[in-house]
Amino acid sequence: MEDPCSISTISDGCWVVFQKGTYLKLTKITQKPYMLGKRRESVSIHLSSAIGQPYGSTFQMVCSNDKKRIYYLQCLTWEEISNYDLKRETANEASAFDNRNLLGDGSSQKLTMEEIMALKKSGASGEEVIQAITANSTTFSSKTKYSQQKYVDKKGKKHAELIVIHKPTIDLIAEAMFFQGPRTVSYLRPDSLYQLLSYSNVYPGSRVAVYDSGTQGLVTAALLHRLGAAGRLVHVYAGEKALKYTYFTSAVTAMNFDDDTFSALSFLHINRLHKVKKPEKTLDTTLEPLVIDPRLLRPDAPMDVTDNGTQEQPHGKRKHDQDEKADKPCARRKAPLMELYMELKNHGGRCMHLSETWLRELQVLPERTHPLVNMSGGGGFLLTGTKVCDEDQK
Repeated sequence: MEDPCSISTISDGCWVVFQKGTYLKLTKITQKPYMLGKRRESVSIHLSSAIGQPYGSTFQMVCSNDKKRIYYLQCLTWEEISNYDLKRETANEASAFDNRNLLGDGSSQKLTMEEIMALKKSGASGEEVIQAITANSTTFSSKTKYSQQKYVDKKGKKHAELIVIHKPTIDLIAEAMFFQGPRTVSYLRPDSLYQLLSYSNVYPGSRVAVYDSGTQGLVTAALLHRLGAAGRLVHVYAGEKALKYTYFTSAVTAMNFDDDTFSALSFLHINRLHKVKKPEKTLDTTLEPLVIDPRLLRPDAPMDVTDNGTQEQPHGKRKHDQDEKADKPCARRKAPLMELYMELKNHGGRCMHLSETWLRELQVLPERTHPLVNMSGGGGFLLTGTKVCDEDQK
């Protein structure tokens, strides 16, 4: 069976990142219709009609003529996409100097939701629906040209028929999962995930232990992607049963890893950490000893890095971790990491640093550049440091 991750076209059964405007969501290509939108305004889309098309293609939703009103995807060319964007950028000639006379009482739109849904069911395109909405708005001509464009873009995100299907990457998956709900990934912002990977110094072939219980496998997927088939990733769990990679339905499986990459992932219960036996060292005293770091030996070398992405307090899990090269726990709250900071400091921790990156996203448009209003500046606290082992611990 050909691996979906090794090809550049959309195939049946593979995971993709579905994008409609700024809306991002992970989904699987199946023969069943995909429900998009809320229950009242949801539409059924046959994503299987995109099979065989390259990743990153732009599709137009074409409604069927039967009573089921199921949408199919039609791949667009660059010329068709450019013409579509040109129509969207065309603003109304009549505009106001400012918006001082506008009242947000909700009475400016003449069309009701039932009339808009009936218009869409009658076969009207997304552009026709947007034109009907703007034409029936009593305050549209009283808006500034920037407000008009913002209004059209807002309605376009809801009623437009253009979607893009991307190949899953760690960047897109992190953005999609954080966009759907920050709580589901322990409020781990994408830039905080990148810092976690950068400070960990994870490279192909290294050995990493991770305790990931609150990010839906996002940290595990990012580490496994960097390690590749030549590395080794030990997922430490605290539940009753070992987690399989099929459990991470939103991150690990969404990356479409092949079997060789999955073979680098193993599982270990946290209560068995102290039962792991270290390899016995034998040295022939008749020969001159060589200065060799045992960490470079395979397959009995200990972990190079320990990552932690969880909502639980991490300091209780560190009493068995004595041979790590680096500790990189991440948490939303500061108090548990402060206790862990002191514990690691007393057990050989060096260069310990507890930080939180403050991020502010900006909108950059002509004469409309300003920070976004609704966003969270915090992305979680990150504790970084290096464990220095004694000579007898090597």
